[in-house]
Amino acid sequence: MSIVAVVGLQWGDEGKGKITDVLASGSDLVVRFQGGANAGHTLVVGDKIIRSHLIPSGILYPKTISVIGPGCVFDPEIFEKELNTLKDLKVKTGKILISNRAHVVFPYHKYFDGIKEEYLGKNAIGTTKMGIGPCYSDKVNRIGITIGDIVSGTDLKPLLQNSLDEKNFMIKSRYNKKQINIKDMLNWIDKYRELIRKFTGNAYELVNDYASRGKKILFEGAQGTFLDLDWGTYPFVTSSNTVAGNIYIGGGLSPKYKVNVLGIVKAYSTRVGNGPFPGELNDEISELIRDKGKEFGATTGRPRRCGWINLDLLKFAVLMNGVTSIALTKLDVLSCLDKIGVITEPKKGINKKVPNTFLETNDMQIEYLNGWDISIDNIRTFKDLPKNSREYIKYIEKVLGVPASIISLGAQRKKYIMRKEIW
Repeated sequence: MSIVAVVGLQWGDEGKGKITDVLASGSDLVVRFQGGANAGHTLVVGDKIIRSHLIPSGILYPKTISVIGPGCVFDPEIFEKELNTLKDLKVKTGKILISNRAHVVFPYHKYFDGIKEEYLGKNAIGTTKMGIGPCYSDKVNRIGITIGDIVSGTDLKPLLQNSLDEKNFMIKSRYNKKQINIKDMLNWIDKYRELIRKFTGNAYELVNDYASRGKKILFEGAQGTFLDLDWGTYPFVTSSNTVAGNIYIGGGLSPKYKVNVLGIVKAYSTRVGNGPFPGELNDEISELIRDKGKEFGATTGRPRRCGWINLDLLKFAVLMNGVTSIALTKLDVLSCLDKIGVITEPKKGINKKVPNTFLETNDMQIEYLNGWDISIDNIRTFKDLPKNSREYIKYIEKVLGVPASIISLGAQRKKYIMRKEIW
């Protein structure tokens, strides 16, 4: 299979960055197909920790082209910062292509995001305040500004005015905050225009050309299935479709091409921000998992909420994404626990047929499997894993009905077991 999609099957933070990095070494093209700088991929290469929020993980490989697809929202400030960080690390940054159809995150999107969350108070969604939602809202409302608008020489003043009239009215009448100055926004984009122009192109032509020639293409998702705008824990979701079906629209791939979908599953569950989280733990076990797993947001630094793996929700995610195999990450974090909880299904009487119904309850059935009392992060073959960790993996595979092709045992690039080649 020459086309692979990496998607998160939980609430994001499953370890997609590392798995994408592992697979990107053999890729010709890595395409980010949704989201913006609200997602963070943490890569550990040797003694260096690299956090990428916008540029695809393939950037670390000199022969791989990294594409920011039309389904993404593009933040020029973050892009420039990431470029400078990569240059400081002696990483070549020439092979980046930004789709001319991607929409641009302006400072007013971040400003509006922040004051809206402040206004909502205890009812806030818990966004990263990176302007992602307001930017996607402008796209849907047909008042957004694209990369193509910026680099083509289009007069941006009437486009900006159209967008700002509505926002300034809301900012003044509802939020009683300082309004946005259009001149400041025009000066802001002038600062980044030439930088953006150097990397802009027609992404769908490149993607489909590579697909037609059987080149290896890796589609890189952000966030996770239960943050999907249509299929997640609405309204506590992100502002784009995170599921694998969006690679055709957000990545610009023709539907005639078949895709191998690798679902990324953390060996337990975490969530950042507000919203339902079935099976959440609030005890010493959750603190242990959070500390050992370094469960703090790569973008915001916020502590993640922790709980046991939820196989009932994962069955839904496997189906919705058309998953062909999974990568099980952070299994090493569970080492030294006597018992490991596994959420199997809601208790009797809960309507499972409507996803939002069972997502909104904590009344879950939990089974406990035996843990293992040794470190496993330096193991490189499945047969060398402790018996109880192998049984844990086999239990997950049986319930989900798909094999675990990759077992990740630490943050470092080489700490994983490859049970089956993905390509």
